[in-house]
Amino acid sequence: MTKADKLTDNKFADFAPSMSPNGIEAVFVTNRDGNWELYKINVHNRRVARLTSNQVWDGFPDYTPDGKYIVFSSKRGESEDIYSMKEDGSDVKLLYGTAAEENDPHLCQDDLFFKTTRDGDWKIYRYNLKNKALTRLTNNDNANWNIRVSRDGGKLIYARNIRNFC
Repeated sequence: MTKADKLTDNKFADFAPSMSPNGIEAVFVTNRDGNWELYKINVHNRRVARLTSNQVWDGFPDYTPDGKYIVFSSKRGESEDIYSMKEDGSDVKLLYGTAAEENDPHLCQDDLFFKTTRDGDWKIYRYNLKNKALTRLTNNDNANWNIRVSRDGGKLIYARNIRNFC
């Protein structure tokens, strides 16, 4: 059985963690500086480093399989779009953006997986960064979210809302 270690202990909301491929650091979202920003923490010594600093939402971080970059969503434009940055927070670049909301990104080789409201409700898409091909992966009447992609890009799991509990 694996032992759970508490990495942060504060009064703020720390959530949406993603473990680096080497298991040394985790990137996460927090409001500890008054805005939703991305931070990383060393899991051994608990040192925390701020990666983003702006007046808008940054969220849903995920390390690339090689650990050199982090993909995330941000509301830096008119809508929430998908960005990448080096693992130290430098070299921020827009990877994919439209007038719709896009978030929860995962990058596997040249394929960017994410959810978007481009068709009304949240659906999951794959965007190939080289040939710019956009493919809708879910086609149902429900909202789809909490995307997780295997590191090789061969498997995708997600949650969907199939009934209203209220």
